[in-house]
Amino acid sequence: MSTAKRARQAFDARHVSGAAKRVFGGDSKDGKLLLAWLADACHATESVSRGTPEETYRAIGRREIWLLIQDAMRMTEDDIRDLQEQVASWEN
Repeated sequence: MSTAKRARQAFDARHVSGAAKRVFGGDSKDGKLLLAWLADACHATESVSRGTPEETYRAIGRREIWLLIQDAMRMTEDDIRDLQEQVASWEN
């Protein structure tokens, strides 16, 4: 069995969700900052329609990655907006 196939077997939803929450959750300012940055970079709260088909496809790919993270974190749209507002209120 290939390494990739063995790794996929380890991707149990509970384990992935728990790992995501440990990395991005809790009171970690760094985790929240990274999660908010990913939400922004992956177009979590905006349209993925862009000027060219290539740009649109790239945006769709980023959005798919965000949806995996959002699902693992069990985040709602309100959770995402709250996170973005919280990070935006931090002083640089």
